[in-house]
Amino acid sequence: MMCGFLREYFVMIQVPASSAMAPGERLLCLNQEHLLLSREYTRRQGIALPPSSVVSVLRVSGAVDPGRIEQALNSLVARHPALRIAVHPSAAVSAEQRAAELTEFAQTGIFGSGLYLQSIVDRAHVPFHVTLGPVTDLSELRELIATEAAHEFDIAQPPLIRARLVHVEMCEHLLILSVDHLVADAWSLNLIRKELAALVSGTPLEQRPADSDYASWQHAMIQEGLFASSLEYWQQQWRDFGPARLGFEDFPFCLARRSTSAGRFESVRDSFDNQQSGAIRAFARKSKVTLYVLFLASFSRLLQRYSGSSKLGLWGHFANRLRPEDRAAVGWYAHTHLLGIDLGTHPADRELLLHCREVVGKAVQHQAIPVMQVWRALGGYPRSNVLDAKVLLDLSLADEPLPQGNGLSIEHAPELSPVAGRFASLGLYVRDNRDILGLSVQYLEERFPKPAIEQLLVDFKNEVTGFLAAGS
Repeated sequence: MMCGFLREYFVMIQVPASSAMAPGERLLCLNQEHLLLSREYTRRQGIALPPSSVVSVLRVSGAVDPGRIEQALNSLVARHPALRIAVHPSAAVSAEQRAAELTEFAQTGIFGSGLYLQSIVDRAHVPFHVTLGPVTDLSELRELIATEAAHEFDIAQPPLIRARLVHVEMCEHLLILSVDHLVADAWSLNLIRKELAALVSGTPLEQRPADSDYASWQHAMIQEGLFASSLEYWQQQWRDFGPARLGFEDFPFCLARRSTSAGRFESVRDSFDNQQSGAIRAFARKSKVTLYVLFLASFSRLLQRYSGSSKLGLWGHFANRLRPEDRAAVGWYAHTHLLGIDLGTHPADRELLLHCREVVGKAVQHQAIPVMQVWRALGGYPRSNVLDAKVLLDLSLADEPLPQGNGLSIEHAPELSPVAGRFASLGLYVRDNRDILGLSVQYLEERFPKPAIEQLLVDFKNEVTGFLAAGS
């Protein structure tokens, strides 16, 4: 429970008065505030977190003009205000208030809005570096990409994007894009790749998107109680399935904790082959479910087998691009919510698929409210008797073909992107690559041994194909 001082302080700064902000200052959305407070708290505790950069790699073939690419990068930043934000602690919050808020955040996950504020600068030049190379050794190339990913942005100095062009062989380059997660999600990276390719290749772009000011909209929705039905829905989900979140000990192969540091993430990759991928798509269409629903049912079955529990609370990502003005904007809009799956009351294949379809359908309807607001309503992040392993399932749709022109071929190279696990200790990621369905597991290296994760992917593939075999 919050002490009296903290309770009054929380109410006071949950949505700061506009008079407390200088001209041009704005609130941040709750996702951004949560990330910044996590950074600040762990830094004060002496815990080393990996940088929150998200990295995307493009393969550029043809007669590359570095000057044209640099110009395109700066044009991209001019189009999207989110890439030009400067973030700083609020001058209206005293050091005593800030320390109290960080303590409350660490204990409950609750925080008052307004500890950080943002402003948008008119112009910002993208840091752009060229490695002449050629860099032909794959391990050296991955090391270079990892170095770019490890770069920590100064959030007070926009833009929050940087790039490096690497010459890898005759007429072929890699363009490494690094963006602070504070201003980008997976949807945003797709937009950045698409628009940058258009600017480099000379392909016409759509009209410049308007500033959606998503954060102000979100705070207004919260303040006016317009998320009420979604809040009620998620509160019930947390009451029913919050205790069913998997702990580390639910995995028979989990290792004992070795340190209190944030840990290091590793990844294991696999895929369904062309024939399997085609059969999976056909089965999903026949069953009238999405690929995500099929994979959610399969993953739930696997986790039930590992843990012995028929009631599961799993995490899932949602794009949260419901407003038209947000669909063409770079920013952090995506939300992560808890999905409750009850295999005990839906044991048969068809029943489980329909159950997962209903769960996902309702989650999509209520995706706009941030999970942090649900924790506020519950009085704090619901703790459990086990150390929550934060198990997540995510699916990325296939990229659209990137614009081509000016004698260049530009394509996304996701296989070269470094591991970016942060939210989930164990995340299963499915990528629809049109011809095949790619799989990867990002996992906390100190808690899960690699051979067990490799076997997990094998087991998951068997669960998916088991649905197909039963339905044939």
